Amino acid sequence: MKPWNKGLAKETDERVKRNSERISKPKSEKGKQNMKGHTGTYKRTQKMLDNMKGHTGIYKRTQKNIENLSKAHKNRNEKSYYKNKNVFVREDLGHLCRSKPEANFCRILKYLEINYKYEKWFKLEEGKRYAPDCYCEKLNLAYEFKGRMYKDAEEKIELFRQKYPEIKLIVIMQTSKEWKRLEKYFKDKIKEWE
Repeated sequence: MKPWNKGLAKETDERVKRNSERISKPKSEKGKQNMKGHTGTYKRTQKMLDNMKGHTGIYKRTQKNIENLSKAHKNRNEKSYYKNKNVFVREDLGHLCRSKPEANFCRILKYLEINYKYEKWFKLEEGKRYAPDCYCEKLNLAYEFKGRMYKDAEEKIELFRQKYPEIKLIVIMQTSKEWKRLEKYFKDKIKEWE
C-alpha cells in the first residue's frame, strides 16, 4: 500500500502544507512552556529555546539542559550521553559496555589475559549484521552476554552460527548458574568489579 503523501511536498500540495503547519504549531501557550529536559537533538532543542526567550524560568532550565547536552555530544564517553545509566566507557577496559554484568565479564577475560575485540561486527545476510559482545580471534571464540533472550536476538545468533560455523559462540545468560559461579569466584579477585 502506497502512502498518500509519497513524493508530495508542502510547496506543491495544499494538504501537505496544512498538515505541516498544524503539526509545527503548539496547541496552546501552555504547550510552549511545558518543556522538561531536552527532547530530540541539540539543534532542535536550540531552536525551541530561541522561540521561548520571553519565558525566563523555562528558558534558564532549558539553557542548562542544552549546555549539558552539548557537553555529552562532544564526549560520548560521558554517562549523561546514553539513556541507560550503565552504558558508558569503562576506564579500566578502555571501551563502552552496555551493562554492569557485561563489563564484569570483560574484566574476567582481561584478568585471564584473554585478548578480545568488543562488539566486532559480522555480516549475516541481506544487510543484517551481528556483533557478539566479545570476540577472541586467536581462540576462534565469541561470547554473547544476555540479560534476556528475545526472538530477534535468537534469530541473529542462529544465523551467525550457520554462517560462521568455525567460530564457537558461547551465550551466557545473566540468570544462569554458570554466571553466578563466575561472579562469586571473580568478584573478590578483580578490584574494578561493579
